[in-house]
Amino acid sequence: MSDIFVSLEEWTGFLQEVLEITVAAYHILKRKNIVSSNWEEDTFTINLETCINRLSRRYKSPLCAKTQQPIYTPEMMEGEVSPKKAVKLDIKIWDKNWDNEDEVYFTWECKLIVDKARENKHRRLIPEYITDGVVRFLDENWKYAEDVDDAGILGYVLYGEVAQIVEAINQEVLDIPRRPESSTKDVRAMQALQAARKLSSSDQLKLCNPGPVNNFIFYESRHRRHFCNQDIRLYHFFLTFDFAA
Repeated sequence: MSDIFVSLEEWTGFLQEVLEITVAAYHILKRKNIVSSNWEEDTFTINLETCINRLSRRYKSPLCAKTQQPIYTPEMMEGEVSPKKAVKLDIKIWDKNWDNEDEVYFTWECKLIVDKARENKHRRLIPEYITDGVVRFLDENWKYAEDVDDAGILGYVLYGEVAQIVEAINQEVLDIPRRPESSTKDVRAMQALQAARKLSSSDQLKLCNPGPVNNFIFYESRHRRHFCNQDIRLYHFFLTFDFAA
């Protein structure tokens, strides 16, 4: 990460605070009796954002969170491309004391996830965790977290065991490059699939080291970004809920 914006020490402290407040917000959301396995991805996300901001205000933290934040390219700013084509960050978190929130912030991409699909509509979730999740931080068509070296993905677990989910994602990382080229006519889907086909075992998820934040165990993966040949570390939080209760 360029020190034009913040020092490495400042970013490390900010990153730790983001991870801690996210875990704390998750625990608050988990204790509520409103959470449902029928929720859409965005419903989980807006509730989590609310919890993050309430915690931030309660403890007078400088962190701010906002959902569905568009990324406007220079071409959009100059009127050459419609702003309607901007990609959107699921959760953007920044430090309000830094006057650079357009460049320096933490991104959470959010995804519904299961281990072994019990319904047809869930069969796509593992592949999409990669093509609509991991890839967005690596490919030139999305360029999520372009100016920083850390970001993350939140997996809202509808059912299944986290260890099995991670195993399935890691297997999918290896399987995608072996499959025949897709015949889809969706340009964005094709771009995502082509980017995913560049992944290898070095892109698989591993238990985070050092250990958990606030007794919450999570994973990380490290990747070489395709658009700038720079490295990025992704944190993977899998959020489980007691839906039966």
